[in-house]
Amino acid sequence: ARINAWEAVPPSDCELSHDSIDASFIAACSPANIAAILAHVEAQAAEIERLTAERNALRDDNAKLNGWMEEEAQAAGRLQRKLNAAEETNERLTAERDELRDVLLRGGFVPCDAPACNCGSWHHRYGLPERMQEIKDALAEAGHELSNANGNLTLNALKALVAEREAMANVLPGHYYMDPPDGGNVPVLEQLRRMAKDAERYRFLSCKGVPPYFHRCSRWRLEYWNGEWWDPLMKEELDAAIDAQIEKEERP
Repeated sequence: ARINAWEAVPPSDCELSHDSIDASFIAACSPANIAAILAHVEAQAAEIERLTAERNALRDDNAKLNGWMEEEAQAAGRLQRKLNAAEETNERLTAERDELRDVLLRGGFVPCDAPACNCGSWHHRYGLPERMQEIKDALAEAGHELSNANGNLTLNALKALVAEREAMANVLPGHYYMDPPDGGNVPVLEQLRRMAKDAERYRFLSCKGVPPYFHRCSRWRLEYWNGEWWDPLMKEELDAAIDAQIEKEERP
């Protein structure tokens, strides 16, 4: 109809332009073009959905990464504090080591540099022989001088001295000399002193070491009844009488 109208009255330029646009629109709205447009829209929607999912995944990964970085930062802080504490401890121990090293050096000790020793310790440069000689002199005064009998070894002499002390302790009569006020913990030397004091008292009574006519013997006279008369007891006779009585009382 429009073409027929164009034949009756030719269209103006404006009308012709509108008719051209309408024709292009009609051509674009063909079923094939519409299907292609819908397919393109669906593809774009799918791409948007994929990109959205990718963006969300990146956000999750970024949140996890931030959380991990925060944990690592906290761990780094804790480690730094431990390192600081370790440095302070190291500085303190270094200062103590230097102080002790200075004490050793002032005391005449030097680090061991003998290849045959290789102990990594310290040796006395000057005073050790003198200290050892003091120990040897003390052992000699105690009756345990270094000799061939003990192999000229200080350790053997000390062992002999300890064994002698134990033997002396075994001679003591049980706990007799460990009475209060000492609470039962009396050194062996003190017990021996007490036993020696008792022996001194016994010698006083038995008049040992003095003549029979000494005035003490008459003032502190001990006698026993022999069945007929009183006999004086002193010195060896007193020892024999006491030993006999002890044996008699101990006999079952």
